[in-house]
Formats: sequence, structure tokens, C-alpha cells
Amino acid sequence: MALLSAVIENSAGTGRLQPAVAHGLALSIPTTITAGISGGHMNPAVTLGVTVAGGLKLIMLFPYWAAQFCGAMLGAGFARAVASLHESFVNVSGGAFDAIKADHQVGVALLAEVIMTFFLVLSVCLSAVNRQSKTPLAPFCIGILGA
Repeated sequence: MALLSAVIENSAGTGRLQPAVAHGLALSIPTTITAGISGGHMNPAVTLGVTVAGGLKLIMLFPYWAAQFCGAMLGAGFARAVASLHESFVNVSGGAFDAIKADHQVGVALLAEVIMTFFLVLSVCLSAVNRQSKTPLAPFCIGILGA
């Protein structure tokens, strides 16, 4: 919810670096806190990648996905409830939204999302799942790359 709220309320034009760093640090905190309980999975694509890499039993994939989708809907609802202006919530822009709105380039936006998701899943699998490259800094690495 904090990440979505930050995007909604970021209409002051602070640039790209500040929100990215804030999102990365905000993502690394819940990842660190929940790592021992659920592996810190916040993204269905990450959960699928970790399952394929052998870090999660296949039987747990669907309950994780159900929890993630429900959490995403609740977070979006809470973000809408605390948004200062309805227009800010409706007109969230940036990233893929700009590519789609400006030139209607859905393919470009989709390709960018696929590439960025690949690198996110790769960083999770290499820093948190793989025995040879596992590191205590995994939540920080995942958070920074995930932003």
C-alpha cells in the first residue's frame, strides 16, 4: 500500500531517482520482516520463479497467489481511501502508464514489464534461493532492483 500511495501522491515532480530509492527501501523492509515466515514473496511472478527454482513447494503456489492477490486488492483499496484527491488516484501516471497513454504502445510497455520482472525474479532466485549465491543482503538487493 505504501508504494502505491507514494505513486499516487507524487505529483510534485520530484524526478525519478527519489521515488525509486524510496520504493526500493520500502520494499526491502517488508521483505526482510516476512522472509523467515513466507520467504518475503510480495509478487506472484516472484513466487512462480521461486517455485520453479525449487525454493517453494508446488502445493503452496496457489495459496501464496491467493494471499498476494487479496493483499493487492486490500492495499489498493486502502490507498484509494487515504488518497488526498480522487483525481490523483484516477490519474496515476509514470512508467508503463506513460508509454500506453502517450502513444498507445501497449507492446512496448508489456515488453518492458517482462524484462524488468525477469531481472526481479532473477535477483530473488540468486540472492535468496540459490545456496551458492544466497546472501543476508538479499532483501536489500531485491528491494533496490524491485523499485
